[in-house]
Amino acid sequence: MRIEANVCLTCNMPGGCPGCDRLCGIVPFDDEITPAQISGVLQEAKTKNIHIDRAKIVGGEPLLCSSLVEIVELLIRDGIESGVVGSIKLDTNGIAALPSDLPKHPNFRVGGRKPKKKIHLPFLWSPRDLNIESHGPCSHPSKCGFSLDGRGWLPCSPAIMIDRLFYGERHYRDEIPTRPWGCDELCVHCLYSTPEWFRERWATPIRQFTPEMRMPTRSWATALRNAGIHVEQVYEPQVI
Repeated sequence: MRIEANVCLTCNMPGGCPGCDRLCGIVPFDDEITPAQISGVLQEAKTKNIHIDRAKIVGGEPLLCSSLVEIVELLIRDGIESGVVGSIKLDTNGIAALPSDLPKHPNFRVGGRKPKKKIHLPFLWSPRDLNIESHGPCSHPSKCGFSLDGRGWLPCSPAIMIDRLFYGERHYRDEIPTRPWGCDELCVHCLYSTPEWFRERWATPIRQFTPEMRMPTRSWATALRNAGIHVEQVYEPQVI
């Protein structure tokens, strides 16, 4: 299995990237994963004989996580070197410099895309509002991995903001998952669950996002307003 560790949900990209599925720059969640949480996951995986093929460290911007170096050290020492984890990847946007004391290991690499190279979907568009078919799970739980953040496990990282804003965090789990769950509710608000032709049509470099692509559809606008986020305009297309 693969996991995505969302070590923090803050970002150093001014205003956040358009289409960011963690809603950095829009929703101010500042919780972080702790080293104790990572230690617990690794111990649980060892006890249950679960092998994590790849642990990807993401955010927000993971370099803003106050415990990043310690988390990487744990994943190397108690993960890779104990046989629980196969490899580690750190995804950064490249704006900030890497910490000078960041550990090195043959199975630990740093990657990610700089903002000018990112391609996103309009994440604040709900398939339900667009009358577009959606079904889950998509490839995120298997390709990217189950999502871990400071509050627990979700089937994928795009589900973080969907669950928090639409469902009051009721889909979070404490134990390492083995298969996706909650897709009937989560995927109706996520464009990743739409047909391939739709995703190909709307996947756009973030610098080319139009004003309409930045607007929320009705369901997202309601969820954001309920969270105290000001919404100026709602996207209500006539034809998609």
